[in-house]
Amino acid sequence: MIESMMYSAKTLKDTRDNFTTITQSESLILKERVQHLREQMVDLYVTISSIIHDQSLDDEKVLLDNNLKAISTTNLESTELLGQHLHRQNMPGGELSALLHLTSSLNRSHNSLVQAIRELY
Repeated sequence: MIESMMYSAKTLKDTRDNFTTITQSESLILKERVQHLREQMVDLYVTISSIIHDQSLDDEKVLLDNNLKAISTTNLESTELLGQHLHRQNMPGGELSALLHLTSSLNRSHNSLVQAIRELY
């Protein structure tokens, strides 16, 4: 459990430069995607907080699984949309790379954190 939590935290720390690159971008689609990733993260953390504060909340554990599924689904959808967007607009490679790395890293971090919570409860 502790290993999963540490991996989650390390993965998040490694994304700091990606957040900076994207927030400095002029691309509206990149900024909207980062905002969506932040909202997903907050929703997941709120659910985890509810589980930690009230271990008997089975509904919250179901919500946790639903949050994780939604994150995975939207990450796949956004990756496809970015591919389509590249055909229409010349997006700098560094910004696209930062977004793809950020999305992948956050997904791994969320999965590790959820695994740690499942092991804990």
